[in-house]
Amino acid sequence: MKKSIYLLTVLILAFSWYQIRHSFNQADNITNASIIHVNSLHEMFKGFKLLGQSKPYGNIYGDQLYVLPEEQWLRTKFIEGFRRYKKLNGLDKYSSERNDCDDYARSTIQYLNLIHNKTFKVNAAICVGEFWYIPERNNAKTQALSGHCINIFLARSSTTEGVVLFFDAQLEEFIELTDKEILSCIVLKI
Repeated sequence: MKKSIYLLTVLILAFSWYQIRHSFNQADNITNASIIHVNSLHEMFKGFKLLGQSKPYGNIYGDQLYVLPEEQWLRTKFIEGFRRYKKLNGLDKYSSERNDCDDYARSTIQYLNLIHNKTFKVNAAICVGEFWYIPERNNAKTQALSGHCINIFLARSSTTEGVVLFFDAQLEEFIELTDKEILSCIVLKI
């Protein structure tokens, strides 16, 4: 009996590892990307001032160099792989406080860091972060009543470098924010 439980556990772990590894392989890689210095990033985001604060803290940047992922990759391969990643890790079910907007946003960052570290061999971080803001209207899907946390990307398209994208990981979709919502930024951390 103990032997069959052990064997079953080993099979489940092996299958889980295969599924996680498969989700990374299916997510493609992000090696064909541009790199930007934190000073340029700061210039691009300096309009996103923290609500109600005079700039002793400002926006938060953790690294000196950032990789700009391709917008097309983010809108296709990334979303497919992220959905599998959430499901495999039990993150696909909303739970107030335990698995809500900020947890989803951090899961996005963790997933991208795993892919980035596997595929990109230059010492630069992937340009994704948390963007906390005040929605203009309540969103029944996200249950945002006051502040809401999403992901912000600085990406590149086929024609433009430095495209700002907002991703609601809870909804698993890229969203558009109004000017008022962008200016309501509480936290910008990349």
